[in-house]
Amino acid sequence: MKADVQVGYSVLRSLVPWQDLSDEQLDLLLAKAELIDLYSGQVLVQAGDAANHHLYLLHGSLAESCAEGAEVQMITQGGERAQMAVADTNPRVVKVTAQTDCRILKIDSSYLEKMVCWGAVSRALLSDIANDAQYQQDYFWIKSLLESRLFYKIPPTNINAVLRSFQLQSVA
Repeated sequence: MKADVQVGYSVLRSLVPWQDLSDEQLDLLLAKAELIDLYSGQVLVQAGDAANHHLYLLHGSLAESCAEGAEVQMITQGGERAQMAVADTNPRVVKVTAQTDCRILKIDSSYLEKMVCWGAVSRALLSDIANDAQYQQDYFWIKSLLESRLFYKIPPTNINAVLRSFQLQSVA
């Protein structure tokens, strides 16, 4: 099930590292995200599973265990631990089982990392621009440009070079 209309910004901004992303970035992530419904007793991941996605608990309770008979760590909706990805190592080192009916948000790890990196680079560039008298009048249009989907296709490390290549053009 796609997540784009099912999860609000306030919920997403409670997750780590989603809290500093723009609405536009959150929309892009949600368009690529998937909601998974689990029933009590269902296994979400097994220890040893390869992982190319992040999983976040949105509703319910999960149990993480390292091995049979080992200590179990509970993750409950609204708790501090639920703000972070579940079983976030690759390969997974824990088994995660639903303790109650649960809803999980699943997102491709590399795409999430790209959006987070983009957000950090964008904030750093905007901070530099805000502190540079030469760009004081350009801050808002550059901010709009950096938040557009077009710029997400450019590697974040190249953005500064792109902005510096712009030239003032007077038009009637």
